Parts: sequence; C-alpha cells; structure tokens
Amino acid sequence: MAPPSNEGFLWTPHGSTSGLETDAVQESSPVIHDSYDVVVIGAGFTGLIAARELSQRHDLKVLLLEARDRIGGRTWTARALGEELEMGGTWVHWAQPHLYSELRRYGLHINLKTSAGTAAPTKQMFKQGKATPCEISIEETGDILERIAQSFFTIDGSSSRELMPYPHDPFKRPALWMKYDHLSVQDRLDNLRGFSSWEKDLFESNTSTFGSAPGKDIAFTEALRWYALGGHNMKGVFELAGVYKIGNGGMTSFARAVLGDYTGHMLFGATVKEVAQTKLGVRVTTRLGQEINAKYVVSTIPLYDHSS
Repeated sequence: MAPPSNEGFLWTPHGSTSGLETDAVQESSPVIHDSYDVVVIGAGFTGLIAARELSQRHDLKVLLLEARDRIGGRTWTARALGEELEMGGTWVHWAQPHLYSELRRYGLHINLKTSAGTAAPTKQMFKQGKATPCEISIEETGDILERIAQSFFTIDGSSSRELMPYPHDPFKRPALWMKYDHLSVQDRLDNLRGFSSWEKDLFESNTSTFGSAPGKDIAFTEALRWYALGGHNMKGVFELAGVYKIGNGGMTSFARAVLGDYTGHMLFGATVKEVAQTKLGVRVTTRLGQEINAKYVVSTIPLYDHSS
C-alpha cells in the first residue's frame, strides 16, 4: 500500500475519505543543515528538475523545500478504487520535445497509454448559454472547429504558420504574432465573419480548454501557440493535449524518477514564510520557524492573480 497524502478526497456510497494513497509522499532528510549553496522552493516538476541539475551536474549543496508532504506539485497520481487516478496534469506527447526527452531518459515512454474517453469518445454534448444541452455529432464538430480555426488563426492575410512559425521558440524572428498580442480569443471571435453565434460559441468552448478560462481571459496568441504546436490543426491540438498518458505509476512515476537522480537534501511540510536578502546571500524562514541560509534561492512557486 502507498502512504496517504494530506491531500485529496474520495466520496463513495459508503462514506468519504480524506487523504488519498500515493507514491508521491516522501520523507524529509534525517538531517537538515543551516546553510546550503541553493535552496529550491517547490517540489513540482520545475523544482525537481532544477534540484536534480544543480546537485548532479553542478555538484552544489542543495535543499529541496516543499510545503506539501509529497512531490509533483499540481501533478500527482493517487491510488483509489483499484485505479491510478491523475489528480492534476495528465497528458503527454512525443511532440513535447523537452518532456518527451525526459520520459525517454527514464524509460517511461514505453508506458504510454491512451485515455479511453478522449481517444474514442462515444457521445458529445454542448450547451450554448441558457439553452438546453444537446447532443452534437463528433464528426460534424471536428469539421466545424477546423473550418473556423483556419479563419480564426489567419489575420490580415497571414496564416498561423506565418504568424508563429516556431511555436517551441515563439520569440525567434520573424514573430508576426506580436502585433496581435493585445487580442483575446473573444476579441478575435467578435471580429470574425461568416460564422453563426452557435458555431463561434462551440469554438470558444473548445479553445477555453487551452487556458482553463473563458475566451475573454485567454490571449489570442496563447490559443495560436497551442494551434501551432498541434501542427496547425485542431485535431493535432487535441491529440497533443488530451490522449496519451503514463501507465504503470502515472505522472508520479515520472516525478519519482527525477527525484531518484537528485543527490541533495529534502524538507517536506515546510511552508515558506519569508525569503529575505542578506549580506551573504538569502535567508529562508518557514512557518515553523526554521531558518535556512543559502547563496541562492530558486523559487518555483506558481504565480497567481489575486485581483479577483
């Protein structure tokens, strides 16, 4: 049995469970020093890779500091009901060069499998505004999305390939997309002609998955980058971001593989209270009052917009 995390809930007809079993739970190092070359804050994938590289490739004295009791950040795999359940980031693809090279490094690419619901959907529903949800043809939807996308991602005569020819390095010149970075997905749809409001809403509902937000809150250029990364077609985008996932341990097996190459110390359950500059470097203080000095700090904490 895997140890339970402090996170996750399971509801069944027999009751609820707080804290899901996962191989992502880790123990802190038995000894934590007062000072390090580098403190890496956050044991998500960014923090894990940073800690691995700094400790292994550069032979630095590193402390990996994490507020949770586990690795993986917003991407982890729970065990429940006899299944491996992805609790965050799920899908991977060989068209993601940096990620896929890491999967091959650890031999995890051989564990790829498809998500049945996205690989072979059997039914699709759509609800426009306050209208009653209705079933729509999967094939017809695909045709509509591709048709709109061709017009949506072409501006002033420039196609998506001309606007963003290097989606893995979008700032490489030419970068004609910069001219339209002020537009949202909704702005672009409002200016699009030749499509019904129903078709536009259908398209917006699909592109909203690119940024997990309504079209008014997603940049047109963000949607453009997804489209370009998917081979400049919607079918490619959906395959890239919603079909293949890791079996035999899930995303947590990936995180554990990276952690296995890390040679420094680890401290879990340590929420950072303050990071302060000192004459000799940086001092990190946790909510439990622990003080750790370092020459450098790498913070991988995600940025959030608290304006709303």
